[in-house]
Amino acid sequence: MRDSEKLVGRHAKEPIRQQGTPAEDVTVSTTDNPVATIEDGKPIFFDIDAAPSKAASDSPADTVDFEFIVDDDSPSDEADASGSTGTNADGLYDYLGSDSSKSKHHHHHRSRRRRRRKILITILVVILVLAAAVGFSGYKVYSSAQDLRAQAKTAVTQLNQVQASLEASNFSEAVAATEQLQKTADSMSSTMNTPWWGLASIIPYYGDDVTVAKTLVNVLDDVTTNALTPLTKALEAHPPTTLVGNGTIDIENFKALMNVVQTSIPVIKRNAESLERMPEAHVDQLATTVAPIKEKFLSINDSLEAVDAFAPILATLLGADGDRLYLITAQNSAETRSTGGFPGAMGTLSISGGTLSFGDFDKCVDVVGAAIPDRITITDNENELFDYEWMHYVPNVGYNPDFPRVASIWAAGYERINEKSVDGVISMTPAIIQDLLSITGGITLSDGTYLDGTNATKVLQSDLYWKYFSEDDYSSEAAEITDDLFAEVAASCVHQLFDDMNPSKLLGLVDILKKHVDDRTAMLWLSNEAEQQRIEALDCSGALNSDSKTPKIGTYFNACMASKLGWYADMETTIGEAQRNSDGTTSYQCKTTFRNAITQQEVAEGRTYLVGQFKNGNMLPWIYITAPAGGSITDFKTSDGQAFSQGTYKDLQVWYIQEGSIPPGGELVCTYTVTVSKDAEEPLGLSATPMLTEYR
Repeated sequence: MRDSEKLVGRHAKEPIRQQGTPAEDVTVSTTDNPVATIEDGKPIFFDIDAAPSKAASDSPADTVDFEFIVDDDSPSDEADASGSTGTNADGLYDYLGSDSSKSKHHHHHRSRRRRRRKILITILVVILVLAAAVGFSGYKVYSSAQDLRAQAKTAVTQLNQVQASLEASNFSEAVAATEQLQKTADSMSSTMNTPWWGLASIIPYYGDDVTVAKTLVNVLDDVTTNALTPLTKALEAHPPTTLVGNGTIDIENFKALMNVVQTSIPVIKRNAESLERMPEAHVDQLATTVAPIKEKFLSINDSLEAVDAFAPILATLLGADGDRLYLITAQNSAETRSTGGFPGAMGTLSISGGTLSFGDFDKCVDVVGAAIPDRITITDNENELFDYEWMHYVPNVGYNPDFPRVASIWAAGYERINEKSVDGVISMTPAIIQDLLSITGGITLSDGTYLDGTNATKVLQSDLYWKYFSEDDYSSEAAEITDDLFAEVAASCVHQLFDDMNPSKLLGLVDILKKHVDDRTAMLWLSNEAEQQRIEALDCSGALNSDSKTPKIGTYFNACMASKLGWYADMETTIGEAQRNSDGTTSYQCKTTFRNAITQQEVAEGRTYLVGQFKNGNMLPWIYITAPAGGSITDFKTSDGQAFSQGTYKDLQVWYIQEGSIPPGGELVCTYTVTVSKDAEEPLGLSATPMLTEYR
């Protein structure tokens, strides 16, 4: 203690200083309740070991009050028990008949022991209180969790009921099931809205489980209130069966439904993301409760993802802003072209005042002509890369992998022959037809051939050709039959798709479109530039990579010789691990393998119409490998020394070979390094000609 600090003792019978005493002097009796305060920035601790307060007259003679004076300059102006003023510490102990230094040492030592003991007791009491609170909270949370689990099971049942009702087009039941789900969500929210769950959330380890439970409850409430309720009510008011069917579209009600869909999808999406981000539950019972609800919402979100992309433009495509006319092209992948295949059949879809009309599907030369229209200029660059002969014959412009360019040439050919323009071109391959038949049901062709969602591609791309061309090298009659059957399939599939539309069929169509847009078996080009930009932003236009932020290499294959060898063509590309370069770019080691899967027996049994004019089964492929936007391809090598040339197309570096060679059972392997721009925000992706490997 500093010399400036003074300790003064008085007999207990002296009056205790009352409230209002100057702040400099603080007098505390050991009989007072324990208190701690701070004066002038200095802590003052009072003895908390005091006995209960007694009247002054009952105090024993040796009871002593202590006064701590923290003011260095202002001595006490009150007299002590002996009548003297300004008594110092030594005077105090003289008065008590004790040695001042020993008494002081003994007092402070004892006081420290008391403080330590009381601190330990206080800590122990706090721990016991917290333990009791946590235990009681745990009991309450456990009891509440049992209710929550039962409610969650009910919610899963109700979610399944909503989904089943929607799939069955029973929208009144869907609305009723959604209302019940809303009540369950409200009940779950009330169950968790207690202080016990709040206290449990701060418990280490198990606090994550509380976060999981709260996330689950919030998701159910948000999705039910802001997505399922308005969506089911909109479907009840505007059933899809009344919107699209029997060749008509109720466009106004369709727009109203699409508006609700557009506001509902982001709600489901954000909650699916919340479920993805939440921590794993530690308690098995909670984990098994959360899993089915999480799975259900993620599944719904995946199904609606493509709807979210197409919804903003779907109404326009269906004629909300005026009549529409589309050219539909069925590309034949057995005669492989970069864009997907030779355009075996073409037809039209018109939408006028909400009425859908399908034109006849005919051979492409009858629909778009053979020669390039005068208003189309084929550039020297295109003549060099894709060949003058191919680029001046309309059905073969698909050697160029740039679908918007190819579609615009087809559209110009249609306009020249039919004296009217189209609003867009829709491309399909037999692969998409097979998937469409899986949701519309099978069809029987005029020759008795049955097609469905399991066999359509194989029948159209191989079986029919072997059936009708197994005896003659070429028969105009057989060619006419197969062309007509191909057109018949395209027309029947499209008609069947739009008849008796329902939610299940609509969602199935959306899933199919998303799948086939990704692999270029379905592509869409629009003549309106603003609309085309939106389609390109959705990555369903078949355009070559033009955004360095989302880099893609392109691998495109053409079977040059007239044949059906595309059925046996395989193409596989692997992209290696990303390697960061010092200049900020990233490189990938890539390999593309081209294979010819036809057997020597098939070559021997096949006719020239099937295996080529030389009847040796040797593919003479035209191959194009394009670098990503803002990137490059280096170190290009082939397994057998076949030489590729370099060129550019729309600022993209292109490695290509014209009339290469892949014999039956053989392969051509290309290895190369792809370097992407430093602006790339995504890993290197792939765009490729769709092949038929998985259908063989």
